[in-house]
Amino acid sequence: MRLLIFASLLAPSLVFAQDDKRDVLNPDQLAEKEIKLEVQRTAPSSVTLPFTSIKIIDSRSDTSKIGYLFGGGIGIKKKFKKMVLHGGISNAIEKYYNEYYAGSFTQNDFELLIVMKRLWISGNAKSNNKRIEVATSVGGNNSLYCKWEYYLGKNGAYFPVKRLDTVIYFDENVIKYIDEEFSEKRQSYLKFGLKALVEILDYSNAINQFSKQPKKTLAAIVEYNNRVNAIPVLQDGEFKKGVYLSFEEFKNNEPSIRDFREKKTKYQLVNSENYLENSNGETIGNYWGYSDGKEFRFGMLGNEKIYRIQNTFCFFIKVEGYTINTDNEGFSGQGSGISTTSKSKYKIWVPYQLDMETGEIY
Repeated sequence: MRLLIFASLLAPSLVFAQDDKRDVLNPDQLAEKEIKLEVQRTAPSSVTLPFTSIKIIDSRSDTSKIGYLFGGGIGIKKKFKKMVLHGGISNAIEKYYNEYYAGSFTQNDFELLIVMKRLWISGNAKSNNKRIEVATSVGGNNSLYCKWEYYLGKNGAYFPVKRLDTVIYFDENVIKYIDEEFSEKRQSYLKFGLKALVEILDYSNAINQFSKQPKKTLAAIVEYNNRVNAIPVLQDGEFKKGVYLSFEEFKNNEPSIRDFREKKTKYQLVNSENYLENSNGETIGNYWGYSDGKEFRFGMLGNEKIYRIQNTFCFFIKVEGYTINTDNEGFSGQGSGISTTSKSKYKIWVPYQLDMETGEIY
């Protein structure tokens, strides 16, 4: 029997500008796991929707994937894969919705517009934005993080219906199902979340109020949702040198401490850890991150580089632990009752991404 225990958690490394060279510490260079979101059956007759179609706009900071999954690849920095949908995220979900609800739509002039601000499947446990905890099972504690805006549209005019910011928790290990053959049974957990995000709302009041309320154009909605990317850290082109004490300082690219020195301390003979000192030689503690003007290092768990992907940043967290192997077979292999236990060191790099709105890490 093998028991996996994560014994220690070190910090991630993160980088602002990317080049064409392969960097094994950049999660964006992980292999992809493509998922075909297929419809095996349509919605039951009890489901009726007061519009004729569903349109999806992907307004997330990273539109290339919906999470990372544990794939068991070769190499400690290749154990995970990027989770993508066949045909693109927004196209795949829009196609799925319109096929699944084909018999539930009402033939009129209305459409439902969904703007996805957040859609992320996470199999990695976290406590808050200041400390990340990795569970005993990397694939456990699966959650679907969602922030969606709903509009009812007609003749090019759109009425805001609802903004939904929620987390859907899965009782089963969705990562395990996704990594295996993605049959209808395996897809059920992801599909359950997608269906709930449409069927949870009552659209009747929006239909009744549509003609009486102010509305927006599609261009205005797109422009409004693009404003989230108009922040200094995404616009400036480089990090300002200094120590950043909070996520807000990082967003604004304005470090509180401009004069600092990076030093290194050794422990256990071969291991070392970076730390910072101010101009007076005093140790700087509890900082969010720091930059030498070129690279940015996330300081909360070990001073490692960050990597920009579209309008957000990704990174690895190095988890070191050990496996316990228990053998109860005895010398003859007949189960003598004599147990032997051995330990072997285990190391894995877990990818995460930064939510640029909240500062939380998934």
